[in-house]
Amino acid sequence: MSNSTTKPSLHRKLNQPLTLFWRLFLSMLTILLLTSALSVGIERWMNAKELNNRMQLQIARLLVARQNTMAALSEDDLDTVRQLYRDERWLMAQMRIIDQQGQILFPKFGRFRSQHETLGPPSPPDRDSHSRPPPELPPPLSEPSWQQVSADVLNYPELQDTTVTSASGQTYTVQLQPRLSLRDLASLRKDHTLIRVVLILVFSILVCYWLSQALTRRIHRLQKAVHLMSEGRFKAGEELTDLGNDELGALAKDVSKLSTRLADSELARKQMLSDISHELRSPLARLEVATELTRDFAPEASHYLDRIEKESARMNELIEHIIRIQSLQMRQYALDIEAYQPVNLYALLDEIREDVCFEFQDKGVTWQWQTSPTILGLSTSSYPKPSAVSSNYRSDSSHESRSATISRQATAYTLLGDQEQLHSAFENIIRNAYTHTAPNSVVTVVLQSIIDEKTKNPAIKLQVMDAGDGVADTDLQRIFQPFVRLSASRERLSQTPTASVNSPQKYSGYGLGLAIAHAIVIAHQGRLVAYNRQDGHSGLVIEAILPIHSTLES
Repeated sequence: MSNSTTKPSLHRKLNQPLTLFWRLFLSMLTILLLTSALSVGIERWMNAKELNNRMQLQIARLLVARQNTMAALSEDDLDTVRQLYRDERWLMAQMRIIDQQGQILFPKFGRFRSQHETLGPPSPPDRDSHSRPPPELPPPLSEPSWQQVSADVLNYPELQDTTVTSASGQTYTVQLQPRLSLRDLASLRKDHTLIRVVLILVFSILVCYWLSQALTRRIHRLQKAVHLMSEGRFKAGEELTDLGNDELGALAKDVSKLSTRLADSELARKQMLSDISHELRSPLARLEVATELTRDFAPEASHYLDRIEKESARMNELIEHIIRIQSLQMRQYALDIEAYQPVNLYALLDEIREDVCFEFQDKGVTWQWQTSPTILGLSTSSYPKPSAVSSNYRSDSSHESRSATISRQATAYTLLGDQEQLHSAFENIIRNAYTHTAPNSVVTVVLQSIIDEKTKNPAIKLQVMDAGDGVADTDLQRIFQPFVRLSASRERLSQTPTASVNSPQKYSGYGLGLAIAHAIVIAHQGRLVAYNRQDGHSGLVIEAILPIHSTLES
């Protein structure tokens, strides 16, 4: 019974995935072992090749020395042979001369044989006289081995014993025993140190690069998801469940769970705000009914009742804004691509221009167009101040000229979208600029057809620039959030007093206009950003980029 329970537990342990620690540890250990084995193997191969080259060079020198020695022996010139042995002791020590009686004539400084040692009759030429190691050779080294530092007759037939007969009738046998010196063997190790270091570096760099890529690829994916979550796209972390089962994979799973919780919390917050707004409608409706009944029974309190009715209307308007922005953000309204229609942004903005110029005419703000000259054939057209426009703008000639201009721009600035929603978004943006710009200043509207750098598709870019005090950098990050209060200087411009009834006190709003515009642009798969002017003037720029052929995700 114990064996049956032990085997499944052992099987589970063996099937358990390796942690990140053990992966890194085993990877580095494998790198060291493979690098060492590879460097040693390549070094041994190069040593063997170098030994063979040096041995061939040594044999060539011995063959030349043997030829000179045999020429001297053929003439019984032993003095010349003796001089050859004196001149090159190391080389000539590898060549042995034996007389007819089997005695070693040369060399006479053998370490292991005496001068008068008898070897017996010389072996015939076809017999391998090198079957036993010559006693004069140094003891073999541990690396390279004896077979690597000496040559035999089987591999080098030219090393066979050679017999020569002198003029006096003496017969001499010449034996060659080529070998390399210890200095040659030691130099091989010194020469290959740089090669070993280079091999270790190259192989380690390649393996470490592969390991780093495998590790950082997942980290970059996790970093990208966290970055998207910081921008409010909480569902971006839900796709991190396939990054493995190690510590990094566990971290990715935790981030995925956090992403789901944040998305649910954000949805619950928006739903709660929408529900509260809906619930506030009923008491406000009852308040309006009670106000009307009180007006009938107490006419003397009409002044106070008018105030109550005005505040009630403002509350209703605020609730409408809240419900609208929540429905936009939660995408509870229908934005069907098939129900889209072509929208001429030039005509849409011209209509908004007419309304805001009339409403803010006492502030003395000038509207200025800046459009793309390559598409429109016209670079800049400035309209007069609203006060001048209000008197002459609706003349027939001006209306016909404006209609002709709009018709020429219908193709260049037309996209698919919801015209009512886009009108609301751009009206909020332009009203915000007129509200916060300085009196008697210029609001510039830039309209361009571009290629979006992110999607590489045709798009339309709209920029609305005011001449106010701008916005602090900390406020730029949250300017599109509902109920955002900006700096005091910008709010001061929005509360500029006016003396005309045509300019109602709408300058100070609820802080929902840009939030609504942002939600509408995002719903059309566009982008809306805000930044301070960079042309040397103070003011804020609201920039919207909308695709011409918009498609919606399901």
